[in-house]
Amino acid sequence: MINASKQPNTNPPGLQQVQNQKSDLSIPPTTEHYKYSLGGTPKETIQQYLELNTNLKKINTSELSKLVGVTRQRVSQILDEIGEIRHKRTGHVVKSCPICEVEITKNASACRKHSHKKDNRVEGYKYRCKTCNKFKNLSEFTRSKRSPSGYEHRCLICRSDWQRDYNKTRHGREKHKKIVKALINKHPERRRAYYKVFKAIKDGVLIRQPCEVCATPKTQAIHTDYTQPLNIRWLCRLCASRDGTNTVVYVPDQLEDQYRKYINSNQNSSNISGKWIAAIQKYYGKNTLSKKILTNSLQQVENIPGLGAQYSTLTTQFLNQNTQKTG
Repeated sequence: MINASKQPNTNPPGLQQVQNQKSDLSIPPTTEHYKYSLGGTPKETIQQYLELNTNLKKINTSELSKLVGVTRQRVSQILDEIGEIRHKRTGHVVKSCPICEVEITKNASACRKHSHKKDNRVEGYKYRCKTCNKFKNLSEFTRSKRSPSGYEHRCLICRSDWQRDYNKTRHGREKHKKIVKALINKHPERRRAYYKVFKAIKDGVLIRQPCEVCATPKTQAIHTDYTQPLNIRWLCRLCASRDGTNTVVYVPDQLEDQYRKYINSNQNSSNISGKWIAAIQKYYGKNTLSKKILTNSLQQVENIPGLGAQYSTLTTQFLNQNTQKTG
């Protein structure tokens, strides 16, 4: 058995005095004991400490700051000046998916696409909505590319309720405005068709009917051809999502689009071109616009309600400009 009193002292010089002071309960340990234990400037003290502890795998800057009596930031700065790297953290290890090699987090085994098994849902079976905890048919769930099953975990009713509440928030309103604006710019014919339906309902030309499928009183006007705005189907929200009727591909009228862009670029109001076109189409009873109709409308400005001197000036300029381009 080895005598404890004869064991070799492995502590660096200067620390034995500090330990003796710690054992004395009458003297509370303070940073002053560490500060002057090795002597010299902080840089010399750190260098002496590293010479005495060459086997350290990592350097604890917190202990060194107490030993030297300076902050951890100053200790790190001195170690950088010396050229020491054992106090630095290890770099971020980039982990990738073993299948598609997409960067993933350190705790993930694969990316979102390959981490879950595909849950193939089949028509005719009922699945549980995770929001209302009710079992519903597959047709009552909307499709989703993010979900492994290909369908959302919420039913259509729960999703619409969530969307309605989200649109009431500030972030939801801003996002909704951006989406609506992008949709209008991409499909301007839809906005015109929706407005004509709204105007027809307001004027009493159209009367809202119950759903054609389930007879629900709350319905929406569903278009199958946007060139015929008043040719619609009345369906509820759920039946409209299930409806498999394909809409007719809209082929834009180039002359009408050019006329709208020209008028809107020369006017502050973005709706004045739509009012003029609607007045012309109503007067002549046609859904399309042509150069012949525009030319004849210039002679019938006084007879067509909604047109005036401003219409004559801008339409004449448009026809002259269009004639020069075609010529």
